[in-house]
Amino acid sequence: MNPGTRLEVYNGTAVEETAIKVNNQANDGYAAKLSLANAANVQWDLRAGGSGRGDYSNSAFSIEELTIGHTGTRLIIKQDGNVGIGTVSPGFALDVNGDVNVSSGHSFKVDGTTVSPIFGTFSPNVVNTGSTSTWGSRHGVYMKIGQMVHVSGFCDNGNSGAAGNVLVFTGLPYSVSTSKQAQRDGMGVVGMNNPFATYNVFWDGSLPAIYQGGLPVSSQATFVTFDFTYYTDN
Repeated sequence: MNPGTRLEVYNGTAVEETAIKVNNQANDGYAAKLSLANAANVQWDLRAGGSGRGDYSNSAFSIEELTIGHTGTRLIIKQDGNVGIGTVSPGFALDVNGDVNVSSGHSFKVDGTTVSPIFGTFSPNVVNTGSTSTWGSRHGVYMKIGQMVHVSGFCDNGNSGAAGNVLVFTGLPYSVSTSKQAQRDGMGVVGMNNPFATYNVFWDGSLPAIYQGGLPVSSQATFVTFDFTYYTDN
């Protein structure tokens, strides 16, 4: 055998076996790691275990950058199989903290079905339960990915109809799911003549709504802005 590099491990038998093993038996809190570095102070570590590092566990595998000014865990695989990119605490099979880009010619799929985002505009309406409303301006935009719908917009220069302290959203671009009502969230800003405040969106029956808690029931909203996510069965 003539090695072509400074260190070459060769196995000439038709048997799969461990060629190189890094084994740290000193303490459960210390990892076994292999470091790759150069003269420009660029260093990457392959790390197995080490419960003393943040959210790591003795069974985690991670790739870390230790370059000066660019340190951090870039990828981690936990004992339960979850993979994290940009996070050391993945809660899903693949958990990414950052932007994900799908290059042209490829697609994002769920259960083998291509999922493409749908963008559009709609004319929202916000009314007190059982009443009508009058708005001078109503504008909304939405993005739909699969069954998830995210909406933003406003109703301005008018009022929400009869007095009350529950404002219900109607005129949504897609109907609200009856099976995923617990998986919806967001916020809204309500202007009551002069004062205004921010409220969480809750669900009045099957429709999103803003509860103007603490405001007099005789007040009427003069403007409403909103930004929330809901799910549809369509």
